[in-house]
Amino acid sequence: MDTSVQSSKENYYHRLFYSLLMITAFVLGILLLVSTVRLFFLLFLAILIAIPIRNGGQWVAAQTPISVNWGVFITAGAFLTLLILVLWFVGPELLSRFDEFYEKITETSVHLRDQLQSSEIGSFLVQRIDLQSSSNLLQMLPDPIRTLSDIFSTMVAPIFTVFVLYILGIMFAINPQVYRNLIVRAFPDSFRPSMRDMLASIGDALGWWLVARVTSIIVIGLLTYVGLILLETPLPLTLAILAGLLSFIPNIGPVLSAIPAGLVAASVSWQMVLYVLLLYAILQTIESYLITPYVEKRTVSLPPALTISVQAILTFFAGIIGALVAAPLLVMVMILVEKLYYPYILKKDAGEINYHIG
Repeated sequence: MDTSVQSSKENYYHRLFYSLLMITAFVLGILLLVSTVRLFFLLFLAILIAIPIRNGGQWVAAQTPISVNWGVFITAGAFLTLLILVLWFVGPELLSRFDEFYEKITETSVHLRDQLQSSEIGSFLVQRIDLQSSSNLLQMLPDPIRTLSDIFSTMVAPIFTVFVLYILGIMFAINPQVYRNLIVRAFPDSFRPSMRDMLASIGDALGWWLVARVTSIIVIGLLTYVGLILLETPLPLTLAILAGLLSFIPNIGPVLSAIPAGLVAASVSWQMVLYVLLLYAILQTIESYLITPYVEKRTVSLPPALTISVQAILTFFAGIIGALVAAPLLVMVMILVEKLYYPYILKKDAGEINYHIG
């Protein structure tokens, strides 16, 4: 009897040990998968950086007697110089304004809390939701907004990441044919011409997609600044830069940029909030129906619902990095579908597809 009880206990501990071992392996596997996905997204961002640098290097080589590689170095240096100049002239004011921006958010949260407490329903909500500190308010905002706050508070890691991505982008831009050949050689000889054509289409589409995004950043930033100046909204430069940068993320970016703008406007009056949100809605309409369609005529036309779905999924798994790469990754996937899946797997003509590639 004692032997059977002891054997039963040993079996129980063995099962418990293997269960814990399997759970640990599963958790480690998930963490490894998430890290691998993040690494892939970072490499994809480096490729996106390489595309305009390579295109700029080719343009410089076409206009001068120097080689493409030297043109790549000149283009990369020009982009870096432009960034340094922007940070030199705008950075100090932006950093000085950020404290004021933080105070405006805090002031608005306290004001909102006082107004809510004036009614029974509002008082009940205040008891359920702690609005006493701006840190709690930031925790209530979406992940990308909290990530922006983290970027301002801890600058070293993001700057180092951007620097590494920029160096990788230059390396990719110097000799992209090496990396293309690595992909092409993984396929049979009969399929390699199609692979080269598909990779060229992906590079061309991503290049024009970047042109559309950069155009949107510039136009939205300028129009937002002018609009906020006319409305006499506090911190117009800070809000305009934020609106321009977030417009790089289609669909979601403009919504995120409207949140801090509305909170800052609430420190003035609720009428100002209405005017500011109306301004952002008008600018988003202009960007969605005039700027983006005109520039994206030579790239993939992305279905909005599909784009938002992919953005939500990738943001959930990879945070702000997933939001940044969602749209260009979708561009690449749709080209793969048009150039590979339909013609070779479904045996259909790629021209039957509604979206287009220039």
